[in-house]
Amino acid sequence: MEQRATRSTGTSPRETAAVTLFFAGVTWVIAGPHALPLDQLSTLPYDADDVKRFMWNLWWTRESLTSLANPYWSEIVFHPRGGSLALTSYPIPYGILSIPVQWIWPGLEGLAVAINLLVLFSFTLSGIGAYRLAKHVSASPRASLLAGIVFSTALFHTLNTVRLHLLAVEWLPFYVLCLLRLGEDPRLRRALALAAWMALCFYSSLEYAVYLLIFSSLWLAHRMVVQRRWEPRLWSRLLVAAGAFTALASPLLVQQIEQLPVAGARFDLEETVSWSPALLSIVTPSRVHPLYGEAMRFAGAEKDGQTVGMRSESSIGLATLALALLGIAGVRRNGGALYAIAAAVFLVLMLGPYLRVSGTWITSIPLPYLALYEWVPMIRVGRDPTRFVVPLLLMLSVLTALGTRRLLEPLRRPAHEALLLAGLCLLVLFEALPRGAPKTAPSSHPVYDQIARAPGDFAVLDHSGSYGGLVGQIVHGKRLTFVTGFPRSVPPDSPWELDSAFTLAPGVLRAAAGNPDLIDHLRAVRSEQRIRYAVLPEVAISEAQIRLCRRLGAQVQRLGGIVLCQFRDEVDGTPSR
Repeated sequence: MEQRATRSTGTSPRETAAVTLFFAGVTWVIAGPHALPLDQLSTLPYDADDVKRFMWNLWWTRESLTSLANPYWSEIVFHPRGGSLALTSYPIPYGILSIPVQWIWPGLEGLAVAINLLVLFSFTLSGIGAYRLAKHVSASPRASLLAGIVFSTALFHTLNTVRLHLLAVEWLPFYVLCLLRLGEDPRLRRALALAAWMALCFYSSLEYAVYLLIFSSLWLAHRMVVQRRWEPRLWSRLLVAAGAFTALASPLLVQQIEQLPVAGARFDLEETVSWSPALLSIVTPSRVHPLYGEAMRFAGAEKDGQTVGMRSESSIGLATLALALLGIAGVRRNGGALYAIAAAVFLVLMLGPYLRVSGTWITSIPLPYLALYEWVPMIRVGRDPTRFVVPLLLMLSVLTALGTRRLLEPLRRPAHEALLLAGLCLLVLFEALPRGAPKTAPSSHPVYDQIARAPGDFAVLDHSGSYGGLVGQIVHGKRLTFVTGFPRSVPPDSPWELDSAFTLAPGVLRAAAGNPDLIDHLRAVRSEQRIRYAVLPEVAISEAQIRLCRRLGAQVQRLGGIVLCQFRDEVDGTPSR
């Protein structure tokens, strides 16, 4: 009869070094081709333009912390009021880690280096964390190597390397491991460590922190209902951990609570449904695999720019699923029931508000996510239930280790065991391989160099789109009146008249053409807000925008797809060039 796993007592320095080298090698295979050379950025991830926003995040972390300013409130965006970053995707631990790199290698290239180093860091540490968690549960170091591969090389991880708040999966296994150890021996230092791991996750990704709370609730329920354990000492330590976390998280938590009435729910239910993955997408092989990916495109991935459920990010390798099912088959003996239950919960939540079977077949069957959407405000801040695949993969990685241990135990010869383990590792790695992608060097439009050379303190009205204005701000460092893609976490009475004159172009521009009073008003707003430049894309309404800028006293240049309007600086008397 199979025996319940004996808990691992720790990891020796030699084992730590060997495991670190192992997962650094795994990272080299999966992420290395997309993170090297370090000064260039991969175009593989979905929405690769998002990297510009996170480059800005890293830059702003350095700018704010080195000047001892509040990093969650920026005076240089949404000028003249400023804007809150408390409810935006802003993983500040990565920003702090990037500061030494930015000092050594300044500019856009240095930010690219920082992002690529963070990718390598995340893949390596997530493998180590999943290994240590699986080893603690399964007591099988060899089988746990496979668990680390499953979690660190998952397609969701690979396809979200530029979205740093989604990249940061490495904190989750360490939190779960710490929670398990606290349950076994509720010491004070373990409670404090648990709070620290949760704080790291909270500051990196609010969504991932919510997932950990869900797992913690499942762990407590399993402990009380199934194991019938109600230790008062453990409860006291959990209260200590909750208090320590609240203290650690309070600098951000207070600002998030303040911003909730302003920001509100950012995504409606219809959009959440559109992003929900189909059940079949989980078992459909990767559509970004270098060998068979194109052959699987018939299953669907995206259509007309809108997701239709067949998300490659939610694809889980068939080898991983088979090994996890083998682990589930033995949960009554191996102590894996909690992870099987949690995997089922996260799988159901990942499917979103209503069951979608395939890309085109969505039912009206409501799922538990619908209740979470209605009752948990933090869930409404996110739009994509697919992200529940992260805790699902963590649970599956543990079950994979338990399933692999069942395969290895009957083998008597170490050589046979090593051969089988190597074959399984290679199979999981093979399924996780992403296709190649070109690398691009980070760059900004030349107009931003021109703005950077202009003296004085002024603001820029930038509607270039695709986060181009954020990259431009890294170059020139001036204030921006509008930031594409950031929620306007500012009071609703903020003055956006001049921005609206360009963003609501069809109506406002026609009104401006024959309304001298409106022109006078916009001219006064521009002067009051010290806007010296307007950066506009050359689009269908460009001519109307240019006429408006000229009526406001601007000189206009067309520069490689960008219209640069330079206004007379009525504040310090500097004439237009």
